[in-house]
Amino acid sequence: MITTRSNSLAFVFQEALTAIVRVRFRLQTVADADIFRRQMRQLLQAPMQEARNLGYDNQKIQGCVFAVVALLDESVLNLQDPVFAQWARRPLQEELFGGHLAGETFFQNLRSYLSEQDSQQLADVLELHCICLHLGYRGRYALGDSGELYDMLRQARARIQRIRGDARIGAGVIVLQANQAGGRADTLTRSLWWATGALAFVLLIAFCVYSILLTSGAAALHSAVAGAM
Repeated sequence: MITTRSNSLAFVFQEALTAIVRVRFRLQTVADADIFRRQMRQLLQAPMQEARNLGYDNQKIQGCVFAVVALLDESVLNLQDPVFAQWARRPLQEELFGGHLAGETFFQNLRSYLSEQDSQQLADVLELHCICLHLGYRGRYALGDSGELYDMLRQARARIQRIRGDARIGAGVIVLQANQAGGRADTLTRSLWWATGALAFVLLIAFCVYSILLTSGAAALHSAVAGAM
């Protein structure tokens, strides 16, 4: 059984990640993009301060915020929802980081982290980036060969395992609370989310996903979700 660390970056950013998942997989309808944007900024401010209080390096905190924002921007733009018509002109990455190159920078940052010496902070940073990839982030690889992406993901997971030893790896408590929930196929996980309208069943599926995320391959994740369907 996994005991999720309550002081990991995955845990710290859980609310922001949950909000992104709800929008990405159409579990939540957004009526006003400006209000949603402000809410997401607020959801990023608190974890940044919490991470500082926990002693995380500021550069690593910024890198994790960047990764979460990259996932958010890609999720919003992929919806092709008229509500977010203005988002493409000024994605949140431009507002917070002054650029539109998250699709490149996300993976540049990940490569840089993979070259660092082992540490618990590094494992936490890699875990958050792996979560973004498992949730479907593709960046520069959205339209091309994702072999390099898979290779980086495997390297990151191997480093996490090496740093944390025999301790099993959790993905943070990213709980989806919805009256109705559904799944969308993802090429990495083969079936990332599937749930029914019952909240208890949603929690059960989420637990199964978190139990194998980062410790199992994509095939194992597919089997777990398929078995619950």
